Amino acid sequence: MNDAKEVLLQAVEVGVGAGELAHIQVLLGQATGLEKPVLTGLTRDARNTIRPFGVISSYEAAAKAYSSVLDGYASPEGDLAGVVFAQENWNIFDQSEGYYVHVSKGEITKDLVEKLRGSWTVKTERDQREVVRRLVDRYEIPRFFDDAAEGLPTQECFVRFDASARALIAEPLARSHKARFRVDVALSRTAAAPRFLAGLERVLPDPRKRQALQEFVGCLALRVTPWQDCDRRMAILWGPGGSGKSTFIEVARSLLPPELVASVPPKTWGDEFSRARLEGVWLNYCTELAGNQLIATDILKQVLSGETVTARHRYGQEREIRPIALHVVATNELPRISDSSGALDRRLLVIHFDQALSQAEMDGRFLKSLREERPGIIAWAAEGAERLMSRGHFELPPGHAEAMLRMKFGDDIVSLFAHTQLERAPDHRVTSADLRAALANYAVEQGHDRAVAAGSGPMRRLSSLMEVNYGAKRSASNNAPFYTGVALKRPPAPQDAETGLEGL
Repeated sequence: MNDAKEVLLQAVEVGVGAGELAHIQVLLGQATGLEKPVLTGLTRDARNTIRPFGVISSYEAAAKAYSSVLDGYASPEGDLAGVVFAQENWNIFDQSEGYYVHVSKGEITKDLVEKLRGSWTVKTERDQREVVRRLVDRYEIPRFFDDAAEGLPTQECFVRFDASARALIAEPLARSHKARFRVDVALSRTAAAPRFLAGLERVLPDPRKRQALQEFVGCLALRVTPWQDCDRRMAILWGPGGSGKSTFIEVARSLLPPELVASVPPKTWGDEFSRARLEGVWLNYCTELAGNQLIATDILKQVLSGETVTARHRYGQEREIRPIALHVVATNELPRISDSSGALDRRLLVIHFDQALSQAEMDGRFLKSLREERPGIIAWAAEGAERLMSRGHFELPPGHAEAMLRMKFGDDIVSLFAHTQLERAPDHRVTSADLRAALANYAVEQGHDRAVAAGSGPMRRLSSLMEVNYGAKRSASNNAPFYTGVALKRPPAPQDAETGLEGL
């Protein structure tokens, strides 16, 4: 019978016609004594046989056959898969590179068709989708990369922060790191990026702002999380146009491979299809966040805290994902957030780019010129990561606190004044007259008319806020009202007799 199988298989492989195949069956029957039903079955198997896989008579058999190909590319190692379908992508571990290489769905399908060429199971696009769907069922581990090691896979090693040593250490790349890329440079402490650093100093002259930015990029590049500040996952870069915000985002993008970067604006996070695009990415960016845009606080808190959220890919079923990305957004004007809980205070890092470049200073070749400084930029990021992890938390830069208040209160001068110009002072008191003058002067400083502070309404609101925020108590002496337990952070300016607030 085996001889008959081989004859029929060779006949099918050389493409003999149906008539010739029927004649071969007759001759084989005469030579072997095999009955016609048996020969018909052998002919059917021959038509479904693909060397070296054997008979492939169903989509499931095709998936099983191609699985042997995939396992040949990267076999499992203990509990660690060699091939994994996760976060809507195929990933195959490359032993020589030391990381899981991203392989597109199109590449998998093309290879499947090539390996099973001649099988009816991959003849049409519909057939191919059926086989691939069964392959996904075999290899899918949705959250395989959720516990990937924190660190940076480089050309020579894996760099991670060692908590006991409070320093970055290098170790050989291993499958257990679950790395999905490798930067094409070696990490060198002495690598320099003079052009990049000079440009950064020009647009951010305050070293405290540069330090905060450096540490955030360190989190991004080395995928580290400060243990006392683990929820601070969004940097808001705000300032006038031409101040380097978008350029900096391009630099951050260049540190990662494209498949680990997405651009999903926060205003779309309420949509399950948009949330699906956050799955598995390390960096999500937005270069044009509309000014005064109100961001939905609940979904913002969910995404930034790394909680599981529901998401749906196009034509896919709803499922849960855990966003792990850091987010960088640029805006000319601060957005609005409706958060009274204070939860966003520990999730955002606001850096004010307040130095706009003149037209003469702008250099369209700047980004291209930074390519040769990539090792130095990575070393700069690593320095920031090491400093941050040793400290355990971010040191918030100048302007962060006030920017957070502006995002909460917008142009509400009374609320801004209460939160930025006053402080708790148990043994102090401040007169209503001084408060009235200070409020009016603050309104002018913020670009408003003094009349914003006029009338009894603003002072009544301020009185209420001082009581809630600082425990201030209102009293009076000789018909002159004052408040105890609170003080102005700045000495009171000369009173303005025309505030219209006397006696309040």
